Amino acid sequence: DTVYFWLDTLCVPIDNDFRQKAIDSMAQIYAGAEKVLVLDPQMQQLRDIESKDPQFMTHLTVSPWMARSWPLQEGGVAANLCIRLRDKTAILTESQKESLLPASLQLRNCLYETRLHHNPTYKAVWNALASRSTTQQCDLHGIFAALLNYSAGEILSLPEAQRMKAIISTQKSVPFAMMCLPNENPDGVSLEDSWTPSFPGRTSAMFSLDDFHGVLSIVKDGFLFKKDIDSDTFAILVSQKFAVPDDLIIRDSDDGSQYQILGEPTSSGSKKAMSRCTSLFMMSSMCRVSGTGFRGSRFEVLNEDDTSMTLQFRSTF
Repeated sequence: DTVYFWLDTLCVPIDNDFRQKAIDSMAQIYAGAEKVLVLDPQMQQLRDIESKDPQFMTHLTVSPWMARSWPLQEGGVAANLCIRLRDKTAILTESQKESLLPASLQLRNCLYETRLHHNPTYKAVWNALASRSTTQQCDLHGIFAALLNYSAGEILSLPEAQRMKAIISTQKSVPFAMMCLPNENPDGVSLEDSWTPSFPGRTSAMFSLDDFHGVLSIVKDGFLFKKDIDSDTFAILVSQKFAVPDDLIIRDSDDGSQYQILGEPTSSGSKKAMSRCTSLFMMSSMCRVSGTGFRGSRFEVLNEDDTSMTLQFRSTF
């Protein structure tokens, strides 16, 4: 006859070991609960969960529960998801979940219905988290790992500078667009790893990732780039074995188009930028930063055949 209540406002201990264990267990707790009850100040002003009232979407947009990172998991795995409204408690139907929580359901389908070998992709989790936030920034890597069905505790036990790279290393491929995300890396990130984004959030200049602008497969030596990119992505191969400076101009011999490449300064100096190697410059129109300006990445070409290249990241530009 005993009924247990578990409150997520009190769920994560301060002690680091217990904290990691608690974060790893959260999905199991939500999935095992008879009901998950959402108490949200904005939703408690609504009369119903489906309303033609113009204020309805406004309340949902500013709802803390809809804007926070952990509820992605709660909404996806809860067997019975209940929301307290003004005069009643409503249990969401599947159609209501699909309407309100599409990202949660997509992640659930990968995480909890076909667990083996069907984890969500890095891109899917990034896009689901990109417009959400958390009051504990230090939890974000753990949240990311948990949504990928990996151990949050294991990721959080790593130095901060290594966490996102460790998450990415579990993937078979990543969108090229990730290389163009403006980001502030934590202290301790090497020049070779400076492409690694820290985490998604509302401050990101670009919210979503897609595969339309090229995909980089992750291989032992770096990245494998298959030569199949869309018309909005530019790839410039500088094949002469000469030192590539931080500032150079490349002219298209066919139509005379001119590209000025400005290397971005790094704390590690420009020794890598001046190395003598075959370089591939890649940029996409989706990474435009001003008028005719683009963000992009410079790679060293390790080897090449008719269909692909093996690349190592060298710098952004």
